[in-house]
Amino acid sequence: MFKPKTYGSRALLLHGNEILLVKMVGSDHWSLPGGKIEKGENPTNCIERELREELCLCDIKIEYKLGEYVSTQEHKHDTVHIFVITLPSRDFTKQAELDAAAWFPLTQLPHN
Repeated sequence: MFKPKTYGSRALLLHGNEILLVKMVGSDHWSLPGGKIEKGENPTNCIERELREELCLCDIKIEYKLGEYVSTQEHKHDTVHIFVITLPSRDFTKQAELDAAAWFPLTQLPHN
């Protein structure tokens, strides 16, 4: 069976001992912010765009690329690039494409 290949970028957004997680509209699960790499984008451009669109975060400084993971859920082959970014403040503005966005202590992550 043919599995379409997709590519995305997500970010571990950190401030102190907290991480910023998001819930997409219609989802019950918290996840790392990010999304699909668009045509002509590289993984870095993608995460910069996604953070601007989802959380109004501009002028971010990517510390390093943590790695990549491959998901084969939903009958596709999805390669996701993960970046680590430490934010200078906890300020963000959640946009309409997100149902929720919140800071969580690294020792108290949500169950889902």
